[in-house]
Amino acid sequence: MTIGLIVLHLKNNRFIIVFSMSMIFFSLIKPVYGQHNQADTVRLLSPVIIQSTSINDNTLGLKVIKFDSLTLLSYRSSTLDELLRNQTPVQVISYGPGSLSTISFRGTSSNHTGLFWNGINISPANNGMTDISLLPVSFFNNVEVQYGGSSAIFGSGNIGGSIHLNNELEYNHNNQVSLGMSIGSFHDYRTNLSATFSNEQWNSSTALFFIQAKNDFPYQNTTKPGQPEEKVQNAARKGVGLLQSIGYNFKNGNLIDLNVWYQEMNREIPSSMISVPSQADQFDRSLRVLLKWMRSINKGNLLLRASYLDDFMHYTNVIDPANYLIDSKIHTKSYIAEGEIKKQVSQNLKLGGGVNAKTDQAIVDAYEGNKSQLQSSIFIAGTWQIPTIKWTANINIRQGWSSDFNVPLTPSVGFEGELNKWLAAKISISKNFRLPTMNERYWVPGGNIELQPEISWNEEVSLIISNSKTKKTEECKLIFTLYNSNIDDWILWLPNNDTPDIWSPVNIQKVWARGIEIQGKTKHNFGNINIHASASYAYTKSTNEEKINDSYKKQLMYVPEHSGNIFVRCGIKNSFISYSHLITGDRYVLRDNSEFLPAYNLGKLSLSHQITLNKYQISLLFDIDNLWNNSYQVIQNYPMPGRAYKVSIIIKFTN
Repeated sequence: MTIGLIVLHLKNNRFIIVFSMSMIFFSLIKPVYGQHNQADTVRLLSPVIIQSTSINDNTLGLKVIKFDSLTLLSYRSSTLDELLRNQTPVQVISYGPGSLSTISFRGTSSNHTGLFWNGINISPANNGMTDISLLPVSFFNNVEVQYGGSSAIFGSGNIGGSIHLNNELEYNHNNQVSLGMSIGSFHDYRTNLSATFSNEQWNSSTALFFIQAKNDFPYQNTTKPGQPEEKVQNAARKGVGLLQSIGYNFKNGNLIDLNVWYQEMNREIPSSMISVPSQADQFDRSLRVLLKWMRSINKGNLLLRASYLDDFMHYTNVIDPANYLIDSKIHTKSYIAEGEIKKQVSQNLKLGGGVNAKTDQAIVDAYEGNKSQLQSSIFIAGTWQIPTIKWTANINIRQGWSSDFNVPLTPSVGFEGELNKWLAAKISISKNFRLPTMNERYWVPGGNIELQPEISWNEEVSLIISNSKTKKTEECKLIFTLYNSNIDDWILWLPNNDTPDIWSPVNIQKVWARGIEIQGKTKHNFGNINIHASASYAYTKSTNEEKINDSYKKQLMYVPEHSGNIFVRCGIKNSFISYSHLITGDRYVLRDNSEFLPAYNLGKLSLSHQITLNKYQISLLFDIDNLWNNSYQVIQNYPMPGRAYKVSIIIKFTN
């Protein structure tokens, strides 16, 4: 056994000392030839445990996008918001580089999106959403995007869609150490380090990242006469993170692993173009611990998980001219226990079920005292293969309980199958819900303790046109998806009648979200040349159907009706060139749709080359973001950077 000592230097001359344990008393490492066909499967020596996540078992009928390993490699030095913004048509709502970034699906809000790490929802209880600009892509070897309602599978909040981040352990695999470094425009410096050691029984995986950036990019201030060029001020950030995973295979059908994820970020919060220069600072710290035990049983498996989530945020700001100090602290803790069982009861029928319990605690300056809440649920799932028509059906039913709410029964059904040799279809119908957050209930002033859960019905149908593989064509697929969501008791913050300066949340809005999504992708091989191309388009209509002020039948704010992206990657032996283009339509910034932000287009060009020297693989990458140097805003009066450059190197040693 070796123990590595790592010292991380942070702001204000503070240090973190991290012990990284790597079990490397292996004598011989058996080589693994080729790649696993499914990244959500952990294969061990006899007996075999197959750990299949719920996103694959129970989401029949829903659209799921998985990023390939080459895409994840090219975004290794990036954060999750950068990956999703360039590679998917979902809406990433950002206040600028390093600032708050959230994500929303299909005309819903950010707290209708679930964010999962190895199957655990990591969104804090105070606001129900996670800042995805804090999440490093290098920590995960599997990233999947699931569209549509899935409360019957994953619980509260999953009305629009969900993001699934996994760091999967592989046993009896090659030992590997990887170092990545990048230098970018606006004084952006990033470093990531990973090391994985494994044999038939042990796996130890360590990942580290460090980021430091000033984000002092120039922009044209369109709110001032003459639109003078200015530089963003007070936008720097500096942070570190560690993810340590240790797994042990008992070789008797039992597998256990422990994951510890710690990170912290110091960042300045810039002001908008119409505000005085900001002096705001924010410190974010997160600790996430997950212990998982899996056991192989006759024609099935058993899974137990226990996790602890600890999130802390400290915001300060001096408000001129009176030098009034805002000093706000938010500290939340969650304790989660889950158990699942899955069993193949016959050749065509698989059954599963489980229970979970969660306790949330919040210590928030804006609450009157400390708050806590309890939640639990049971769920059952069944998957039936119908060989006569080559279709598969799936049903999920979840019943939840809460210390504060009446939680509805949420069922879902999904179907997938072939219509002929080149045409397939998917169908999904689900009931979904979102429990009010602690901020919505307890914030002083304005919180509303009488809030009720939001309820939705979601339906979608997809047609998939695909060809059979040939020597030159590896894949060619076209997907058409129609979806519909009706969300009742949508929580909306409105001014109080008696005190208009104070806003409070109420269950008043009814939202009808519907649309069409078209996605095409193809892969071709021409000798040493391979081409991968994809394109997507989304038409999203999301309107308020309740007569509230001037918003009746109007499109929700910041939801574009038209969006899409194009991606082309060409590889010649060990060299790659790729181009992605993002299209985002007009977005209304007032509820009555009287003002809007104009549409924008973003291009990204990437070049990479890989060099292999014995056991070393060196990847050189060069990126140009916002290639056409377009001026745009995602949030009104918050500028985004123009053309930016980044150079990266990744050195990987494999033994």
